[in-house]
Amino acid sequence: MDQDQPKRIRRYASTFGILILLAAVLSFYYFKYVPERRAEYNRAAFLELSQIENALRNQDGAYHNALQNIVSQDTIDSKAFDKFYLQITDSATSDKFYKLNVESRKLRGCKNIRSGRFNFIDALGDWHLLYPAYDHLNPINDDDKSKPAYKFSKNSDTLLAAIVSTYKDIFKGYLLINNEESLDGEHDKGQIIFQSGNLYMNDRVNPDSLLKKKDGFSLDNLQDVTIGGNGYKLFLYPFEMGSQNLILVGLISDSDYREANLKIPFSLFSVFIVILLLLIIHLPILRIYILGPNERIRERDIRLIIGSYFVAAFFGFFIFTKIFLNKEQAVLNKKNIDNISSEIILNFRTELDSIDRQLCSFDSIFTTIIKHGDTNYVKSLSAPPVDKTSIIQLDTLFKPRIYSYPNIVFWISDSGRWVARWGFKDALTKSSMISVADGTY
Repeated sequence: MDQDQPKRIRRYASTFGILILLAAVLSFYYFKYVPERRAEYNRAAFLELSQIENALRNQDGAYHNALQNIVSQDTIDSKAFDKFYLQITDSATSDKFYKLNVESRKLRGCKNIRSGRFNFIDALGDWHLLYPAYDHLNPINDDDKSKPAYKFSKNSDTLLAAIVSTYKDIFKGYLLINNEESLDGEHDKGQIIFQSGNLYMNDRVNPDSLLKKKDGFSLDNLQDVTIGGNGYKLFLYPFEMGSQNLILVGLISDSDYREANLKIPFSLFSVFIVILLLLIIHLPILRIYILGPNERIRERDIRLIIGSYFVAAFFGFFIFTKIFLNKEQAVLNKKNIDNISSEIILNFRTELDSIDRQLCSFDSIFTTIIKHGDTNYVKSLSAPPVDKTSIIQLDTLFKPRIYSYPNIVFWISDSGRWVARWGFKDALTKSSMISVADGTY
């Protein structure tokens, strides 16, 4: 019995070694790689939602500043609002919104544009990002019952679809959910403002059941839901925009989520194959060193040794080729990206140089006009021109011959006030002189 025990150990030593190696690899995969991969994937998902939120904030701020600058003028050109809907609240048709494409519509100047807020507009049947315009300058409080003179709005589907298409990478669909009751009680908490993708959900959800809260704070979290009988992961990203609480949601199916987290990378697979090949190569050789006193090398052992070397050579060539091709492709991609980057930088510097030379040309022409004291020209550069002869002559003088893409050129004094301007379109030629000292231009 004592002599048989070492034989059994030698006989099953290779089997135990393979099992131990397999257990080590699987342990590393499930307890090290998968959690790190899941954490990295979740970070990338929330980063994508954060980018969409920042883009939405920037777009809202740009709309607000543009509207504020336009309505603060004494005379307002309706063409500046071509991308917005308008509601005139003091008219007989105050419940109707118009697309501002009627040039004869006259708008009086306003003093204050309130920050944007998503509202459902019954007259249009859609959610819109709404900007009320007031006649007075003071900020509007919740207790202020005065009505805005106008309401400008932007369709939420049009706005958010463009943003989502720019940043879409991980998720199959997106939702934007209203997370607070409106002041007038018309819009309940949990209504879906926007949804993308081919999933059609109800117009209302319960945000309190989705969001986890700890110590009164809402946290970014991940939820499991069932939509149309299929499982989905919901990445919830609550945020505030102006005075409104919103929830941005990214949706991905359970199958895609598992595939992204459990996918074995080729680098890990190749390491496992190399270790396994080394074990296969050495098993026939190790057999020579663990032979007992009454054992000998058989013809089958010689064949296994030769076969193991052929198999190892085949897989070794395959792995080497894969690594070499990946490395070669990475080097080629980097070279192409560097070439494109160099061309972009060169073209950008060339364009900046042409812009600078064009501005110098404009400034030289303006200095010459001031020096010669051409009264009609100076007046046309600082007020809406009337004399057609002056308009034609100034168009000829200021025609952008070096850089042909500017829309308007203007000169600013030390106090931040326009002192002269000339537009290369008829509407811009009649633009008002404004101040840019406050930096909101």
